[in-house]
Amino acid sequence: MLEYVFFQEEPRQQFLAFLAAQGVPWGLEARDPEIVVVIDDTTLAEDLLERLELLYDDLFDLDQQIFEKKRGRLGGRRSLTLSLRHGRALAVELPADLVDRVLTVLTPQELNNLADGIAQAVEAELSSGRRTG
Repeated sequence: MLEYVFFQEEPRQQFLAFLAAQGVPWGLEARDPEIVVVIDDTTLAEDLLERLELLYDDLFDLDQQIFEKKRGRLGGRRSLTLSLRHGRALAVELPADLVDRVLTVLTPQELNNLADGIAQAVEAELSSGRRTG
């Protein structure tokens, strides 16, 4: 299985349109259906896989350009979306300079994974009924 990550809707839709035009079946990752497109690569020809990779590289660049443009419009704040239990999402506003510094050493996906891990640990602690401090 191959996973293709998109953070912006436009490049994701372009990728899905290409898959449809090529007759490639695809699905969405259950834990992140807005972001990850999953393809079973075992039945695809090598040349199609190469074209998929080239297209994905181009679309990921577009994804980043759209992100940068949006980030510029946000001014001094950045939004980070946390994935909570039961499919809920929570947008958290953070200082732009803090997020920018973190993104010098982590990818956006790694930052989201870190934030989701913290959110899940806090939810688990709160639901356990234990209180500390």
